[in-house]
Amino acid sequence: MREVDVLGIQIKDYPLKEALHKSTTFFGNGTMDIILYVSAQVFVESGGNKEKRDFLRAADLIIFGEAEVLKAAGENTKERREEIKGQVFLTDFVKRVCRAKMPVLLLSDSEETLEEMENYLKGIRENLVIADKYTYVDGVTGPEALVNNINASAAEVVLSNLPFSASAALLSQYGMMMNKDVWLALLSTASPWKQKPHTNSFLERLFYKRVFKRRVMKYNTIVEEARENEAEEESAGGPEE
Repeated sequence: MREVDVLGIQIKDYPLKEALHKSTTFFGNGTMDIILYVSAQVFVESGGNKEKRDFLRAADLIIFGEAEVLKAAGENTKERREEIKGQVFLTDFVKRVCRAKMPVLLLSDSEETLEEMENYLKGIRENLVIADKYTYVDGVTGPEALVNNINASAAEVVLSNLPFSASAALLSQYGMMMNKDVWLALLSTASPWKQKPHTNSFLERLFYKRVFKRRVMKYNTIVEEARENEAEEESAGGPEE
């Protein structure tokens, strides 16, 4: 594990095996742990928004869903890029949930996405037990009713594909009230079950990736200049000969 800084947000980056091991320690530990699958868009949206930045910092485990975020975190190895491209963490996590015989609850903002999620996850493990499926639209669906449904469900793991804003608002306010083991929030704009994403979705992802790259370059330049200025000040303020 290493501490990394992405656009001023300090997070912990775990290698794949360590991340998977950590995720299984969440099973049956008495609290609901939150895993966030993040994208470039997540960090762009978090800029200047304290609530979203605090939400990212408070996550129990963060998984990079796009190679651009990995590079911004100071690592760009072929092995890690291939892990992201192949959705290795998600695949292995679902397999571990199945081996532990833990039912899951699917949550998204549309019936269409719920069906896509189920088909994709069943493709990983046909014997995955899906206890319930719910839709939630921030500002339309009552969050209290959703929390009651989630707590009443036999599911032990929640797999959600809500927009970042909705996820942050829901989990920040109601996360402590839920009695599940793990909540895996797939915040990456490029959902793995979208085999043929709509053109608008592709252009949106491309836009956020470009904005993210520009912000990372600017932020890193500012940080480097600050370090150089600090070093110069320390050198100038040293003891006289």
